[in-house]
Amino acid sequence: MGYATRTDVENVFGKGNVTKWADVEGENNATFVTTRVTEALSYADERVDDMLRDGPYVLPLQKTDGTTPRTVRDCAAKLAGLWLYESRGIREEADESSPSPLSRMAKNVERTLDSINAGLIRLDVPLSDTNGFAPSGVTVDDEEE
Repeated sequence: MGYATRTDVENVFGKGNVTKWADVEGENNATFVTTRVTEALSYADERVDDMLRDGPYVLPLQKTDGTTPRTVRDCAAKLAGLWLYESRGIREEADESSPSPLSRMAKNVERTLDSINAGLIRLDVPLSDTNGFAPSGVTVDDEEE
């Protein structure tokens, strides 16, 4: 199960944008568009896992009820949409003094994932045996008795 769905991506960027960005050939081929959206979602899943690998949580990030935490789902949806937008070959003008909304979104996603990895954002998912921190109220004893 992936972190986000097409509906999640459409909720962030709009259905029309997602369809237009996925249709790089401009042929209105629904099968091709669906394949591209699926590829974008796969990219997003892998990107999230790559950024959080060796972090405090067991991958894939799933709550005990099998659902994806909202923060992770949102990051994955944004990554998938950004991948679709950027893969069309469209580039925004770089203006260091005023970054575009999509550039800001990409940076915010990266900061969020970095904060999760650093333990600054705590997710309700199983912790890795080798994580670098313990949940609140739990102490870690490195010595065996």
